[in-house]
Amino acid sequence: MTYRPLPADQRKAGRSPILDAFQDDFRAAAANLAANVFDIMRLDELRAKTAASPYPRLRRLLDALGDAESIADGNGYRFRDPRTGRELRLADIP
Repeated sequence: MTYRPLPADQRKAGRSPILDAFQDDFRAAAANLAANVFDIMRLDELRAKTAASPYPRLRRLLDALGDAESIADGNGYRFRDPRTGRELRLADIP
């Protein structure tokens, strides 16, 4: 199998004004899904396995969020630091 780049006039074949109009909504939904899955990986049953993963960013997130409370509402999925009360999204953590 050979992969070849599409000609320039065909590169946007899957794009449409309708999809473009909802791009921010799709991005937010993806970020919320990622945060929800990450929160599941913080459960006691999975935390050790998550901490042992070969993915440095995943381990950094686990360390950074520690025992942070998860919040899911109309403003999205985020985490509240129990010491400072500051709310963070996964993308806010370096």
